[in-house]
Amino acid sequence: MGEPANGEGEPSGPRTATSSNDPFLEQFFARLPAKLHTSFTDRQLAALKSVFGEATHTGHGLDLRLSVPLPPTGKRAYLVLLGGRHRRKRERPKRRRRGRIVAIVVGGLFVAQIIVALTAIVLMLG
Repeated sequence: MGEPANGEGEPSGPRTATSSNDPFLEQFFARLPAKLHTSFTDRQLAALKSVFGEATHTGHGLDLRLSVPLPPTGKRAYLVLLGGRHRRKRERPKRRRRGRIVAIVVGGLFVAQIIVALTAIVLMLG
């Protein structure tokens, strides 16, 4: 009589706080009928997230990923360009401004290096 109805060794009641406030689970439950929301245990949700969580679509309108050779070293660089609708709140802390400026400068230098490397390749081949 002590065996749970779901056969998993744990109750099938409502989810606890460990499974709430998770973007993956919010998207997952948005696609399910409301009557199924409480039928999952935390253990089952963790297993679902580990299997499908990495492969879920991030919702970016533009998602370009490519690998570029770095000729002098023979190694490759991985580039990602993401774009989409702005979803953050309008108020941004001022302390992040400096970090964004550094990221823009470093990113610009990286792109410039790639352009120089690709130009050198074209000139060597031509």
